[in-house]
Amino acid sequence: MLHLIQRRMARVVSALLFMAGTSLARAQNTSTDVPPIIDVHHHAMDRFRGSAGNPLLLEELLARHPKLRVQIMHAGYPMIDNLLTLLQANSHVYVDVAGLIWSYPIKEVNRYMERIVDAGFEDRIMFGTDQFVWPKLMAYSISIIQDADYLTPEQKRDILYNNAVRFLRLDTSKK
Repeated sequence: MLHLIQRRMARVVSALLFMAGTSLARAQNTSTDVPPIIDVHHHAMDRFRGSAGNPLLLEELLARHPKLRVQIMHAGYPMIDNLLTLLQANSHVYVDVAGLIWSYPIKEVNRYMERIVDAGFEDRIMFGTDQFVWPKLMAYSISIIQDADYLTPEQKRDILYNNAVRFLRLDTSKK
């Protein structure tokens, strides 16, 4: 019975994302060209169900709007296999490591990010902290990327800067 309820909830979430997709696509097609940021990771809340954080729930939305650029918050943690499936099928989907980078044990964070890198998606990981309250957290979060021995210097620079510039289509020629 629980499995049936979870499947129905997943359909409801998928339908809501599908309906919201039209508005998201319109927003991105305006002169601002700001892609949506979607939070799909597991939260430690009483009523949250892990299946509702499945990155694959975005499939219908992305199928209906194939040019929609989407940023998935927290790299879809902890659903790495589903995230990799979504990234493989959608070259315009990026992830950020905000929150993830300081919320979990460093070994787990590195293992998760390394899976994304090993799958060939290092060019779609963007840095973030998801934090404005603790100033020292910024330096700590940057050090996690800088100290990652599985990343090349170029990959580190891409994650910390270049990937976001490309995803957001920022004009870096203006000073």
